[in-house]
This record gives sequence, C-alpha cells and structure tokens, in this order.
Amino acid sequence: MVNQQEFRQKVNTLQQLNSQLEAFQNQLDFIDEVIEGHNQAKKTMENYSKKEQGSQLLVPIGANSYLQSKVGDKDKVLIGLGADISAEKEVSEAMEIVEKRKDEFKETKDDLMEDFEELKQQAQKLEQEVRQEYQELQSQGQV
Repeated sequence: MVNQQEFRQKVNTLQQLNSQLEAFQNQLDFIDEVIEGHNQAKKTMENYSKKEQGSQLLVPIGANSYLQSKVGDKDKVLIGLGADISAEKEVSEAMEIVEKRKDEFKETKDDLMEDFEELKQQAQKLEQEVRQEYQELQSQGQV
C-alpha cells in the first residue's frame, strides 16, 4: 500500500530534480555559446592575419552595423587576460591561448554532462516510481 505522504515527498523531490536539470541545461547552453565565441575569435584572427596591411575591412559593432577600418599590424592582437587586463600578443600565441581556453570549457562541459546524465537517470527512475504509485493511489480511490 502506497503512503500518500511518501508519494508527495517523491513528487517534490522529482520537481527539485527537474529544476536542477533545467539549471544544468542552462549552464550547458551558456558553455556552448562561450565555446562558439572562442571558435569565432580564432577564425577571425586567422582571417585577419591573412589580410594585406592597409586593406579595407568592415568591423561589426552590433545591431547589424559596421565600421570601416584598415588592417594595421596584422601580426599582433590584443587579448584579454582577465580582470579587465589585456595584453598584446602575436596572433599565433593569442590563437593558442584561445584554443587552450576553449579546451578548458570543453572539459567543464564534459564534467557537467556527466553530472547532468546522472541526475537525468535519477529523475527518470523517480518519475517511474511516482507514476506507478499514482496509479496505485488512483486504484485505491485516494486521488
């Protein structure tokens, strides 16, 4: 016989697990965006370094708007080091930094995915229990 109080506790736990899964998914989506930003930065550095010095280019500034600019020192790039500090680096070194950061985010994502999958399995198992107990309570006329 199913205890209604235990059933309610399981339902609450399931709701909490689903909220945690949603939070995990938001974190994973954010990390995907960060990884894509790193891919774009690396690609932009590669393309910029291939341009002729003094050639014209358009610089995106947001809202589908661009500034016209000319290629200057194409062998150097300013890269953020953290805490609002940037440094001038060779393009190849900056690309290595970006790649290393991207790899760190991928590792973080992999760790989060493991936790996410484990939590998802717990939620699925609990959901099956809740469904089964709900059916039992329903057949007993307690719902």
